[in-house]
Amino acid sequence: MTEMNELIDEIKEDVRLDQLVKFWKKYANFIIAGLLLIILVTAGSVFWEHLKNQKNLKHAAFYEEALRAVDAKQHEKAKEILDSLKDGHDGYNIIATFKKAHLPNVSQEERFKIYLDLAENKKIESKFRELAIILWGYEGFENQDPEALTKQLEPIANGTSVWRDSAIELLGLLAIRQNNLKKAAELFKFLLEDKHALPSIKSRAMAYLEQIGALN
Repeated sequence: MTEMNELIDEIKEDVRLDQLVKFWKKYANFIIAGLLLIILVTAGSVFWEHLKNQKNLKHAAFYEEALRAVDAKQHEKAKEILDSLKDGHDGYNIIATFKKAHLPNVSQEERFKIYLDLAENKKIESKFRELAIILWGYEGFENQDPEALTKQLEPIANGTSVWRDSAIELLGLLAIRQNNLKKAAELFKFLLEDKHALPSIKSRAMAYLEQIGALN
């Protein structure tokens, strides 16, 4: 009887995770697109301050050329141009690296490596390093090592980062993946009650709680 109960619990867990993944995929592209827009706006403010610098004007021209190559579906050319910008320190290096990560000819494995390299790069601002971790989490919570993700996300969730709520959301998703529904419910309820959390994250937290039967 115990073995049968364990089998039933395992089936329920698989169904729950499958439903969660399907639910998540409905929103993932919108969330990631929104985060990439934030990168453009935030990093853009950095290089606008230095626009008069001739070197930065050159980098701007290279970046625009890369965008034209993307529009023309010349993805290898775009990748080469973006690679040439990665060692700069004027904002274009950050934008170019994130843009490269989302080229069609970049595999998921390569994209995750780009995120991890960004996360470990102490030469760029912490908000961009943390954002790389958040993107890695959103895109990889289904198939990446949950312990490795948790280790990277917890400092963000426990701090004052602008990405704190996203980190908490991801920790909740990882808790569901590990069948720790109690922890998941606690994290999502925290987001639901947090007056500073974005409405979009609150809405997703409510949906997650409904998925795991903890909306009460």
